[in-house]
Amino acid sequence: MAENNKLNLLIVEDHSLTLFGLKTVLSSKDFVNEIFEAQTGAKALSLFENNKIDIAIVDLGLPDINGISLSKKIKAISKNTKIIILTSHNNQEEVIESFKNGASAYCSKEIDTAILSDVIEHVRYGAIWIDPSISNIVLDCIADRNAVNEKALEAYNFTSREMEIIKLLVNGYDNLQMSKKLAVSLYTIKAHICNILQKLDAKDRTQAVVKVMKFMK
Repeated sequence: MAENNKLNLLIVEDHSLTLFGLKTVLSSKDFVNEIFEAQTGAKALSLFENNKIDIAIVDLGLPDINGISLSKKIKAISKNTKIIILTSHNNQEEVIESFKNGASAYCSKEIDTAILSDVIEHVRYGAIWIDPSISNIVLDCIADRNAVNEKALEAYNFTSREMEIIKLLVNGYDNLQMSKKLAVSLYTIKAHICNILQKLDAKDRTQAVVKVMKFMK
């Protein structure tokens, strides 16, 4: 792999053993250039002063600042840095707030290292990844969020019908329920959802909902 295609990673983890294990595994990957490490949020932020960091792997339970607040600060100073949350937490509010504050992936610390490598490779190109163990949390509690901000989604050029379907998606409707609600065929619903996924560059409806979440009031 060409040197300029390799990634600079930052691991933010306060447990020394976990930090060592992650660094050992990831340093052997051919897509990795340099790995920075921090055991506090303050140290993590200081590393952005003189270094280009492509992906930050962030634990939620840091001693000085929670990972959600840190993610927001990272995105404010380095908008192109992708953030992967790696945690043992699966609290609904933390999952939702992580994505709303800039995370591109939410992974359990139980994740297989081979899968984590795949997540890093996909996230670098703009994909969103959700650990299967918490995917239902995203879909189940999204209905409790505020309304979709249509103006913020204008750049995607959604049709009025697609906007209707997006609103139903974030409120947990399945295809059959949408079909009945809008009085159209299942085939039509599937075609609209396919168009929505393409416009959002999402591989499935869960990814689409997560992306839309960032544009909620």
